[in-house]
Amino acid sequence: MSKTNVTQLESPVQNDMPDTFDKAMLAFQKLSVSAKKSGNNPHFRSTYATLEAVMEAATQANQFGLYFSQPLDLIVLEGNIIQVVNTTIVHAPTGEKRTSPCPVSYTHLTLPTICSV
Repeated sequence: MSKTNVTQLESPVQNDMPDTFDKAMLAFQKLSVSAKKSGNNPHFRSTYATLEAVMEAATQANQFGLYFSQPLDLIVLEGNIIQVVNTTIVHAPTGEKRTSPCPVSYTHLTLPTICSV
């Protein structure tokens, strides 16, 4: 069998996994994980955390039974269409979820305008 470039990490024993969402979040936050700033923006002479670095940092929560998703959604607010990222964190052992919507785009399109396209 050939070697791969993937390093296997030991998974915590199921009994060691926090039994509530709050305990899992606390355990994850105690790690003080941060995304490494490896990106470079020459226009502003600054560095930033790449999407890959952010994803790598966030997936450290998996060891506590937490995972996340960030689907895009369109919502209608006062007749205007707004694009929203819904960040959802799920505690897999219990199925408990917490969602935080964040608007990322606002257009002056209205339902009658978008429906006529």
